[in-house]
Amino acid sequence: PAVAPPRFGFAILADDPGFANTVSVDALLTVRELQAGDDAAWPVCRRVIAAVAPEKALRLALPLVRSSCEPQDLDLLRGAYLAADAFTQKQVWLQDELDAVWDRIGDRVEETILLEVARRAADAGCGTLTGGKARVVLLTSALG
Repeated sequence: PAVAPPRFGFAILADDPGFANTVSVDALLTVRELQAGDDAAWPVCRRVIAAVAPEKALRLALPLVRSSCEPQDLDLLRGAYLAADAFTQKQVWLQDELDAVWDRIGDRVEETILLEVARRAADAGCGTLTGGKARVVLLTSALG
């Protein structure tokens, strides 16, 4: 079973993107084509990202965005990131994950994803927006 995803996973996913829901994200990440190094694989990557739960979609969207920097892929990343649970969002530091292309797309990521996260936090009373940028100042309470 360990060799199946790397050898046959992409062909299966090309026929049935929903198959990605039946395997772990770790198994999906062993499928070389899902690392999005080859632009011929991008359409299948996009269909798989659209077919899976937000946490899986987020992990799969990152290499696609690193490779393509295309607006449609940033939209997939945005949808996955904003739909992911708070714990997953905290685990994924977009600036670190997208460091290699941050100079090209960092402003768009801040405007379309991080600013929305900051707005949601502020609306929930968990932070404030500062300087019009996507910075969240978390409020803390004293324990006692």
